[in-house]
Amino acid sequence: MKTKKIIKEAVSKPDGIIFYSNNYPLVGVMSFQDKSGKVQTKKVIRIEQSNRITLREKQIKLLLEVMLIVIGAITNIGCFMASIYFVLFVSTHLTIVLKNDKATGKYHAAEHKAIAAYEKYQRVPNLEEVRTFSRFSPKCGSRFILNGLAKRICFTIDIYVIFQNIIMGIFLLLIIEMIMYIAKKTGCYKYLQIFVTSKPTDKELEVAIAGLQQFEVMEQELTSEHGISIIKTN
Repeated sequence: MKTKKIIKEAVSKPDGIIFYSNNYPLVGVMSFQDKSGKVQTKKVIRIEQSNRITLREKQIKLLLEVMLIVIGAITNIGCFMASIYFVLFVSTHLTIVLKNDKATGKYHAAEHKAIAAYEKYQRVPNLEEVRTFSRFSPKCGSRFILNGLAKRICFTIDIYVIFQNIIMGIFLLLIIEMIMYIAKKTGCYKYLQIFVTSKPTDKELEVAIAGLQQFEVMEQELTSEHGISIIKTN
């Protein structure tokens, strides 16, 4: 039986896209544009990939959180408790989401469109085919952060309302849970990816397609008895 072609993991960066091997996830291929605008690819090995916040960003985040709590404390108990909840459970994820720049967003969208086309056609798609697919993906790795962020922001508002009017707060909580349930069942959550993706141009799509082409070559090489030569990149 023929194995269905899928992409298990890909990572978008400000300068391109990395497609990791399905069977050897420490190895990947990166597609990108060089300084002349020409699409290039190179093999990479996985190094630490994270959304770590820089020291400067941590300092700004801490200052804003302290200000939020102080304002909440001098306003009323509801605002204070909502501020505490926001600082503990929302602010870090929100900072990560807001860090996404437009360049990364374009490659992220191109990644989604190219992978969707690849998995549908079971081959490397052409540019015309990739254009027709959505930039929103139900398999996007950021969905856990975005879904949790949306829910926690709603709960932050609800905490404030509960301390103003407990009955209204409980009613609002039930509405929030109902909306979240419907969004999960209908797949509407994926549209939150509008915050981490941007409409790609043909150039980003071409980079994604080139990455898929080299991904297939890499998979064949990795499963051969001779193996491959790997280049470590930052």
